[in-house]
Amino acid sequence: LRRHQVVVGEHHPLASRPTVRPDDLRPYTLWIPGIVDGSEWGAYYRELSTEFDLTIDATGPSFGFEDLLETVAASRSLITFWGARTRVAGIWPRGVRRLRVENPTRLFG
Repeated sequence: LRRHQVVVGEHHPLASRPTVRPDDLRPYTLWIPGIVDGSEWGAYYRELSTEFDLTIDATGPSFGFEDLLETVAASRSLITFWGARTRVAGIWPRGVRRLRVENPTRLFG
């Protein structure tokens, strides 16, 4: 999670924070539409959700970054992961906040 950010809309409860910890994300469902079962990145998010006790929702088609960001920007509850080095071609949508994920720690059962 060191290189991850989360993206939320400006009215999300976490929007005013510059950083979040994995514990802060547990009450929310992370929306990552279009995860393909059996894919390497699908396995990555499955392991991530297990390791940090996060809920990930993969429902819905993926229409690209711009659509994802616009949907998150309009929501008070949606949250999604964003790679720290991921760039958007075009204009960054209004009302979107990127929060750095800090101090990830493993969960031990």
